[in-house]
Amino acid sequence: MSKEYIICAGTMMEGFDIDIVKYAGIENLTTAQYDMLQDEVSDVGLLDFCSSYHLNPHDDVAAAEDQDFFYLATYDEAAFKVELRLKIFSVLGL
Repeated sequence: MSKEYIICAGTMMEGFDIDIVKYAGIENLTTAQYDMLQDEVSDVGLLDFCSSYHLNPHDDVAAAEDQDFFYLATYDEAAFKVELRLKIFSVLGL
């Protein structure tokens, strides 16, 4: 079995604690393109278009306070980045 790779932490409301666009390998978006992307889909919403990831609940957080706190993880980081790039480019019409 492949090794699990933890990408970042996040919450359903706030999104990820990393720049998911840069994580996907996209370095040259303009501010207007970033704004357009955020208007169209949230960080967490991008996951709806990907299959190479999973969410692990955060074990150290009190259940009553941050039930939606998670770790974003994958067993195939390259495939996950490709899926993210394809969706981001699609949203931006690139």
